[in-house]
Amino acid sequence: MTSSIAMSNPSPEGTVCNYYAGNAVNGERIYIDMCSISRVSDRTVNFGYYLAKQRIESQANCESRTWTSLSDRTVHSPLSRATQDMVQIVCTSPSFNPGIAIGVVFDPPSYIRKSPNGEILCTIKKLRAIELYGGTTPDGWLFTSACGRSGVIHKSQVRFN
Repeated sequence: MTSSIAMSNPSPEGTVCNYYAGNAVNGERIYIDMCSISRVSDRTVNFGYYLAKQRIESQANCESRTWTSLSDRTVHSPLSRATQDMVQIVCTSPSFNPGIAIGVVFDPPSYIRKSPNGEILCTIKKLRAIELYGGTTPDGWLFTSACGRSGVIHKSQVRFN
């Protein structure tokens, strides 16, 4: 793991910024462009995602757990686990910041520890995005400030794409 994320490109496959969220109700694959996430307010987040290979610029309303496609102003409610997860990830993610990686804690509960295998600082109880920085320790621990102070999470608990 490096401490930076490559900028996204038009192809969802194999791009570091694109997180695979699952399949929509129609079976199409959904990828969230993690590098496009931009917090507008406490309840509003701009982001892009791919449905199959079509990129859709959107805005999430984190209070109502819906999102609006900006091209046609259509408001969507989650109908699949993938779209539920998409809104959850987007609404918990910090804005993209070059040099800071964003990973998704995909199978909570997961522990943030003071040091590798050390004291637990906090528990991530829900699917969410967290900031990661500083690379990886030799034994697979990633540095994060998800608990409000410096800690580590094991790489097996985080997905990037």
